[in-house]
Amino acid sequence: MKGTLRSTLTTQDDATDRVLLDAAKRREEKIARYKREKAVQAQIEALQQQLERAQADGDVDADEVDRSLVLALLEQFTQRAAEHLQAIVQEQEMLAMMRQHRDRQAAASSSDGAHVDMRAPPLRATADGPLLSTQGKPMRPFVITSKREQLRQEVFRPGWRLPTMSIDEYLEQERARGNIIEGGGEASGKPAASEDEDDEAAADAATYKARAWDDFTDENPRGWGNRMNKG
Repeated sequence: MKGTLRSTLTTQDDATDRVLLDAAKRREEKIARYKREKAVQAQIEALQQQLERAQADGDVDADEVDRSLVLALLEQFTQRAAEHLQAIVQEQEMLAMMRQHRDRQAAASSSDGAHVDMRAPPLRATADGPLLSTQGKPMRPFVITSKREQLRQEVFRPGWRLPTMSIDEYLEQERARGNIIEGGGEASGKPAASEDEDDEAAADAATYKARAWDDFTDENPRGWGNRMNKG
């Protein structure tokens, strides 16, 4: 076990060192390539100026300068082509790594699914059962609605929540729960017939008493019985 672990760690360290060396080597190559490109560009600019002067002066060496300029341009195009090829190679390596990673994930998921299927019986696919299993596998048919279809259905839908029942239904439920007291209204403010009769009798008695007092005061003025001026 220890030997296997040591071998695995050694392999990983070697791979890490190799990656680091490759990265350092690529960096050095990139710096050298950049320097060559700058030198070639400076050479092209100098040859172009020399060719313009030679053509203006009618120098016989203009053809030689023109030839050197063409060779410099070819070298520049060669360097650019090499850069493009190297970028393509790096992209291919990245795609290969992504493909290997995806294949490993697919193999791991398939092996895990087969192991679970061997240990546990498959669940019954019913309309009331779960939609997906614990491994993410569909257990019954379902319909996937696209986002566009969902947005189309919500075009004319109001932005607020609609009521789930009418006012009459709500009042009926509240009445069944005993939250509404029956009665009230205009009839509840009216006194009963017996109460009306009692109130009228009391009013009549008060009226008779007031009239009797008025009659008494009229027949007996104030001080009429006080003949000795007492009080």
